[in-house]
Amino acid sequence: MFDKIGLGAILKRYRLVVPPNQRDYSWETQHVKTLLHDLAGAISEDEPEYFLGTIVGVEKNPNLLEIVDGQQRLATTVIFLCEIRNYLKGKEQLIADDITKSFLTDIDRAKREEVVKMQLNSADNEFFQSRIKLNGTLPKLSKPSHELIENTFKISEGHIAKIVSGLAPRDHGDLLNKWIDFIEHKANVILLTVDDSVNAYKMFETLNDRGLKTSQADLVKNYLFGQSNSRLPEAQQKWALMRGALDTAYEEDMTVVFLRHVLIAMYGHTKEKEVFDVIQKNAKGSTKALAFLDELEKLATAYVAIANPEHDKWNGYPDAVHRAIQALNNLNIKPFQPILLAIAEKFQPNEVRDSMQMLISLGVRIMIAASTRTGSLEESV
Repeated sequence: MFDKIGLGAILKRYRLVVPPNQRDYSWETQHVKTLLHDLAGAISEDEPEYFLGTIVGVEKNPNLLEIVDGQQRLATTVIFLCEIRNYLKGKEQLIADDITKSFLTDIDRAKREEVVKMQLNSADNEFFQSRIKLNGTLPKLSKPSHELIENTFKISEGHIAKIVSGLAPRDHGDLLNKWIDFIEHKANVILLTVDDSVNAYKMFETLNDRGLKTSQADLVKNYLFGQSNSRLPEAQQKWALMRGALDTAYEEDMTVVFLRHVLIAMYGHTKEKEVFDVIQKNAKGSTKALAFLDELEKLATAYVAIANPEHDKWNGYPDAVHRAIQALNNLNIKPFQPILLAIAEKFQPNEVRDSMQMLISLGVRIMIAASTRTGSLEESV
């Protein structure tokens, strides 16, 4: 079903749930400022609407929407409305209370408690909910995504101060109320709702084929989920385990880099822009999609291990392997990663030792020859 609707109206109509396997909150300063700047321009010029693209969701029931695509825009909108609420507390209390009731929280009658109307993934949800319901104590920043969420709160707070600057305090409520109305009724998206997750992932893929901008990691994930059909929960679990393994070793999102290195090890040289196409070609249907996800889950552990000589995987391996991994990490020759991944996964301990020592020798020769430029070297691995 297609529906042109304001972002605020979505928050008013539904409780929103981001599946546990979806990526963390990722909007940085420039993304948040661009959204707020564009809204400011549309409001100041009294435009009839401002279009914010497409949001895809699965309607679990008439009041619950699972977000397949669009969580960044929706979460940022929630944060901005929360900061308007915080600013108006004690000044325009009726408006502040209505923001909370309409856009931010709901009452779960079964649990007899107040809940935040938008639930993020398992990594971000507790921090996000605590921040929305903040009662004077800032929750702990334990992940990079938490820092980005907090940064969005600070940008929103600063933007609100800029909106009302120069106005008499009695006029602040009227101007901010104009922003609330615009977000509810005129900051429009096309909301695509379907009745099951598989159709939502297929819709997501179709939209991207027609130009919807997203990351390759999201394209791959949603393609594999769409191919998994009735085995979707199994596919989601495998993807989450793969992401969880990578997150233990890397602060930044390494999903696309990891996928590319896996594809090089499995199918030969693959450019970053080809990752989705290669997976789409080789993982058609639920059987192949699940088999590929099995490989990703296993290889993620090996990928983390080649970055850490003290990883549990190396227990029982010759001491020379530990030293070789440390030496290779010091050399930091990125095109070696697919080879190391294959060695770690397929070779026996003594073969791992010998192969890594050969790579160290090759790496030193390459470094001495000053031939580590990306282009030609990558073509050879």
